[in-house]
Amino acid sequence: MLNLVSMRRKLSLTEKIFFLPLFTLLFGLSGCGSNEPIFPIIPSIEYLSMEPGTVREGETFKISFSFKVGDGDLGNNSDTKFLFITDTLTGIQLPYSVPDLSTDARKPSIQGTITVSILGIYMTDPNLNSQRRTFRIKLKDRAGNESNEILTPPLIVRP
Repeated sequence: MLNLVSMRRKLSLTEKIFFLPLFTLLFGLSGCGSNEPIFPIIPSIEYLSMEPGTVREGETFKISFSFKVGDGDLGNNSDTKFLFITDTLTGIQLPYSVPDLSTDARKPSIQGTITVSILGIYMTDPNLNSQRRTFRIKLKDRAGNESNEILTPPLIVRP
């Protein structure tokens, strides 16, 4: 019986020697979550989709794109415009508000998808059977940093 107890103690000591470095490593890694951004602080965007690809005049279509920003200062809950979509044919710019997308200040980097519904597009020449329209999109953060600009594939507009 005495040998069994001493074996248990040796086993317990061996477990401590094995688990202590493992626990220290895991605890150390869990503390590595710093508030340093994992993305650049300048917003970046990437085109995802435009649906549908063909619309009749006056119909609604949607443009989706992904975004990443390192410091999380994207959008707010006011009427300030942070998203700009420009019709390349007419030059008309459609500014949009973006809700506050900030998350936990300890982990400021954010990424996600924004989908915008654009209401009622019309042809500029009523004599055409259809018209191709593309859009330039740019996002701005609260600090005034502007994202890269993306260009959509053509949207076909029919009368």
